Amino acid sequence: MSRDTRDWQKDMDIASKLQTWDVDPGGVEDAAAFYTLDEDGIYTTIRADGMLGEDAEMLEESIAALPYWLQQYAQEANEVCFWKGEAQKAQREVHVLTMQNEDLKSLYAAEKERADKAEALAKAFEAASKAAGVGLREAEEREQKLKEAIEYAIPTMWDNSLRVTFKILLKSLYPLDKEEDK
Repeated sequence: MSRDTRDWQKDMDIASKLQTWDVDPGGVEDAAAFYTLDEDGIYTTIRADGMLGEDAEMLEESIAALPYWLQQYAQEANEVCFWKGEAQKAQREVHVLTMQNEDLKSLYAAEKERADKAEALAKAFEAASKAAGVGLREAEEREQKLKEAIEYAIPTMWDNSLRVTFKILLKSLYPLDKEEDK
């Protein structure tokens, strides 16, 4: 058997021609013979000296099976081609998905970095707000104590012009307080 690449169609043509041959298994002493009638009307006989009838029948069965197995081979070859094509499509899809996955990973990393920065800024803002709130409360408390101290000290001042000056000062600093008193 040749190891060269086979021509499937040529093999099928040979198998079709072999299908036209009949076998005469011969007798115990006679050799088997194969015969056919050609397209030209020529009757051809091939004697197989030394071939027993059983071997001739096995050869005839092999000749009959050859087209079936060639068809099976063709079907398998077509399926292999189909699945190779499907595998190539799947490989391309895997490549596309891999690229999309890499893109998504990059986007995720960038978004995570942005979110981490935003979270850090929010925490810093919250801390600054708390500190500002505490500082503001403390400043308001100090201001209130200073106002109360000035208001307490005004009546005890011996100089009238100093009292008037402090009252004007308080009125300019706290104009609503004075309007509410009226």
